[in-house]
Amino acid sequence: MDLILIFGLIVLASSKVTLQGMFAKKHILTLTDSICFNGIIFLFSALIFIYALKCSFPVIIFGFIFGLFTVLFQLFYIQAMSCGNVSLAVLIVNLNMIAPIIISITFFNEKIGIIRALGLVTVIVSLVLNVEKSGEKMRRKWLVCSLLAFVCNSCLAVCQQIFGKTEWKAERVSFVAWSYIIATLISVVFYFIFRTEKEKQKFKISPLAIGYGLCIGVILGVFQFLNTFAISTIEASFMYPIYNGGTLIFTTLTGVILLKDRLSLKQIITLIIGIVGIVLVNL
Repeated sequence: MDLILIFGLIVLASSKVTLQGMFAKKHILTLTDSICFNGIIFLFSALIFIYALKCSFPVIIFGFIFGLFTVLFQLFYIQAMSCGNVSLAVLIVNLNMIAPIIISITFFNEKIGIIRALGLVTVIVSLVLNVEKSGEKMRRKWLVCSLLAFVCNSCLAVCQQIFGKTEWKAERVSFVAWSYIIATLISVVFYFIFRTEKEKQKFKISPLAIGYGLCIGVILGVFQFLNTFAISTIEASFMYPIYNGGTLIFTTLTGVILLKDRLSLKQIITLIIGIVGIVLVNL
């Protein structure tokens, strides 16, 4: 059952990234465009769960923290992707799985055996091998934004993890709704802060943008609902390596099947190492 749930999360996450990438390539030209489109996505993520909204103060606090770090993560991640090595930025961000695993071992008495630890290391190796070499010189802005995106993504995982261990964990639908209501409001504030002549909005809020925003928003909302449930019931040292390694494998294979991508020898080796890591985590 745990593996089915994790596989569902992998499919949802990959679908979200694919759809968002398809729209962004043609319509997102500036930082303001990205903030505006993300705001639309967050709004739809909130609306699908608005029926379960409860005015529970602790849930609102968790929702505020999660919503704030969601917007900050997107902001720093976009900046890192726009000014440096994209695949290396993705690697740094994906290493966020280390934080909840450390929290689980330190505070929730989670045990991690030698074989599972080896599986975790193997998955990390596969993520490192997935990085494409770039001739670009490392810029301070890229490094700072990548590290801040990593910190924000780690905080998101830990916030969700801690919420999943509290007495309010049954209110996960309300948690997701509050998170994205707050993320939407913060996006509006950020939109006006960053809306300069250089970063002026270029894309129009068209039916196409609304359609993509709705689809991505629904996927994101369902993903976070299931992820909040999963992180409260599945050991972090089991869930995160499989999720991160599985996402790498799934997106690569999707590219081969749907987009007819050709895998290099390095990519094939990376996939094999990732699969070995996942198998070790399951032992």
